[in-house]
Amino acid sequence: MTAPEPRPLRRREIQIITRNARGLRAQQIADELGISERTVRSYVIDASRALGIKGSVLPALVEYAYAHGLITVSRRPTPVALPPSLIATLDCAARGLGHRAVAAELGITPESARSYRSRLLKALGAISTAHAVAIAWEMGLRPPSAGTEEAPPISSAEVSAIQEALRTHLHAGRDAVPELHLILHGSDGVCLTLVAVEDMLWKTTASLSCVVSRLADVVAERRRRPDGSHPAVPPSGELIGVALRHDAQEPAQDDRSPSTRQALRRFMAVDLNGGLYLAVSGLPGEPCDEASEPQLTYRPQGDPRRDEISNDALDACTALLRTLMPEPVGGTP
Repeated sequence: MTAPEPRPLRRREIQIITRNARGLRAQQIADELGISERTVRSYVIDASRALGIKGSVLPALVEYAYAHGLITVSRRPTPVALPPSLIATLDCAARGLGHRAVAAELGITPESARSYRSRLLKALGAISTAHAVAIAWEMGLRPPSAGTEEAPPISSAEVSAIQEALRTHLHAGRDAVPELHLILHGSDGVCLTLVAVEDMLWKTTASLSCVVSRLADVVAERRRRPDGSHPAVPPSGELIGVALRHDAQEPAQDDRSPSTRQALRRFMAVDLNGGLYLAVSGLPGEPCDEASEPQLTYRPQGDPRRDEISNDALDACTALLRTLMPEPVGGTP
């Protein structure tokens, strides 16, 4: 009798594996998804059993998710040069081998296997083995899966068009409720389309990243079209990014009053290739005042200055963008 085919991973299982790939611990994932830590661990056990994965299951689940297109490669950090011993350790981790199994595979002691793992995490800047496997995929250190396609290139004209769209919509209305927009490329060029969000969704938490993550959960519940596309994405436009507009209070650039704060309106965005955008300007203080000229910033993948504008909200936007993309091979509706 042949072994049964593994069932497709459930949506919640994919969400948890994706967050493990980001380096989050079980309690952090539980807080972000609004479930218990015990429930998180239960989903991990169910997913590993469904796929027949044993041993150190989290790295192997992350490997499976990347290899089957459940997590798309969106960022391209400069790869590091790993010595053969760490490459072998990485491969063992991606297969779910624990310290003793790694030691037996490589012909070393368990203590050496632990040392190799520590060196691997340090070399990749990872906080867990599952995180290391994810970083390796993002750096191109793991082999791409058959049928996995690269994100279409974003041309310089599209970058300029996205920035102009952000500038145009920055002060479109004076509502302080954050807004999420889809960046679409249609027959008329690049445009922004507002995603309708109930006000209460924004008021239930103070963290923008948590709100965007919750919205990703909401849109994931919607039934997809027969072709796998998401109903939130207009069929007339090709989805190339997600943008988040919100108001913020930041220290004023005034040396005479360093404790004063200024009201700013921000537009953060992320495209399919991990490019980060920022449009920001001061809010008008009185009805007769005019907003300041928006400052526009673009940071392509690999730019060392990306961290100046990268934050949890942008990471959440990236996750939302993945949720809105066509259903990946192996996923479930």
